[in-house]
Amino acid sequence: MRHTAVPDKRLEVTCDELRAAIFGATFDAGPLMLDMVRASSRLTHSDPKAEYRSIAVALAASHSREYEAIDPNLWLSRVVDAVGKDGVEMTDLLRGAIESADAGGSTKAFAESLGLSKDVTGYAYHTVPVVIHAWLSHPRDFRGAITTIIECGGDADTTAEIVGGIVSAGVGPNGIQGEWLDEITEYPRSVGWMKHLGKTLADSMDGSVTTASSKVRSPSRPAFRSGCTASSRSVATSWRPSVICHPGNSIGSSAAASNEAP
Repeated sequence: MRHTAVPDKRLEVTCDELRAAIFGATFDAGPLMLDMVRASSRLTHSDPKAEYRSIAVALAASHSREYEAIDPNLWLSRVVDAVGKDGVEMTDLLRGAIESADAGGSTKAFAESLGLSKDVTGYAYHTVPVVIHAWLSHPRDFRGAITTIIECGGDADTTAEIVGGIVSAGVGPNGIQGEWLDEITEYPRSVGWMKHLGKTLADSMDGSVTTASSKVRSPSRPAFRSGCTASSRSVATSWRPSVICHPGNSIGSSAAASNEAP
């Protein structure tokens, strides 16, 4: 039986879902990744539903990275195992997305079946099922997934960010249209800066970067610096990270951020 989600303003999308795809692209599906996702969600939400939606996104990104051929039912089984019976509302919605995509239904038609004929709201139990449908409809087509989710309207910047994170975890940088990369103008966060950040974080995962000796350089212009930092070790072990939300963007890992321009 499919559940119809009723919007709850406390569960509108925040940065926990946007971070979830990064966790999935970084960590193998397992206890550590789930711990990181849950801790990230708890920075902004006490409702466990926030964890369920972020877990679904993280496991989608992990699945996209791990498997050449997407197996929706395998992915869903992992979500069900991770969220348990309390997450049945979310998993029923995700199952509906799988059934619709398998039948060749359009993402827009699926959104309409959820009562989202005008637009996809920022409520996460609307956002995530529609995002998953777009992913399953275009699992290796970055442009197609992004275009499809934008055509659904509504909170398109958020939905495009989430589906883009999931698909790109599988296709990598070569799967992203060159003309789209060439049009990025959010100075000073250039494509080169993003690649440097990604490489540094990847190196930190295999131990080749240490906190004491390496830094991820962060832009110095205040207008483009907003975000949160968190100690990954405290997140993974205690779920009570040392978090600083400030006008400075850096990602807490074994690579530390600085204020130097690239």
